[in-house]
Amino acid sequence: MISFVASLGAYTALFVLLVSGVHHIVTQERFKQLISAQRVWREGRERAIAVLVAVAETVVGGTGLVVVFWRASPRVSQLVLGTATVVFGIFASYGLFLARRRPGAPCACGFGDDTVSSATPFRALMLCIAALTGALGADYLMGRGNIQASEAMTMTAAVGTFATLSWALDGALFPSRKPPTGWAVLVDGEA
Repeated sequence: MISFVASLGAYTALFVLLVSGVHHIVTQERFKQLISAQRVWREGRERAIAVLVAVAETVVGGTGLVVVFWRASPRVSQLVLGTATVVFGIFASYGLFLARRRPGAPCACGFGDDTVSSATPFRALMLCIAALTGALGADYLMGRGNIQASEAMTMTAAVGTFATLSWALDGALFPSRKPPTGWAVLVDGEA
């Protein structure tokens, strides 16, 4: 059971980093605009911040998945998962800063244009704990050579589920606060 929980944490955190990083690279201009709209960084530095974040996510996530899957030494796995823990810790701190100091600012995380909410730092903290769980259980991680087909299928489904939930958390907990339209106007009586 320890191996499953540690592996789930490791693979989920690393997968989220890799996919988010690739998305941020592919949509670099939009990512830069979202960071600029947060009004935190000096004007002109948004592109550098966007590139730094996207590359860090992609490198840590991709390298981490390769290291964990190919069963590198537990110490190397701990190093890369410790790095992922730090990255998500920084994201959680930044998300908390935005939620407190820049309410209504765009999150610039994941795939949507969600605004920052209390779910933003919570999601990053959840993924930070997932990476830390993987790092602490590095001696037990499942990977090439010691995983059965049924375990691999279960792990793939679980990682996909948790990754999707993490990306959808803001929208699920805090739906858009746009003015109601259609049936909502009739129900709320605000027409």
